Amino acid sequence: MSASNERTALALHLELGGRRAAAARVELVQAADDARVAHVSLSGWIDGAAERRLERALAALSPRAISRVVLDCSCVRRLERPAAARLMEAVARLEGRPGAIEVRGLPRTTRGEWTP
Repeated sequence: MSASNERTALALHLELGGRRAAAARVELVQAADDARVAHVSLSGWIDGAAERRLERALAALSPRAISRVVLDCSCVRRLERPAAARLMEAVARLEGRPGAIEVRGLPRTTRGEWTP
């Protein structure tokens, strides 16, 4: 699927807050083959509060028949371990088929948290 064959149907920028600044950009993209792809780009420090806000936003999008999810964590400064597990569950609920989740730039694990 090339970028020229896609069109963005919806784009949201979410300020997630938390103890430190966290944000997400969610784009729903309509591919040429009519597949709906959700691109979720995270940035900042993802703690429990930020994850719960993102989870609520993703739950609101779930009825949109998403066939694939791309989760980009390349701009995440820190992803707390409990938030990481809940985030993956929320993303899994967003898409309808098992195995259609692509995670990019996931920080390495240190001292019980995910850090770059």
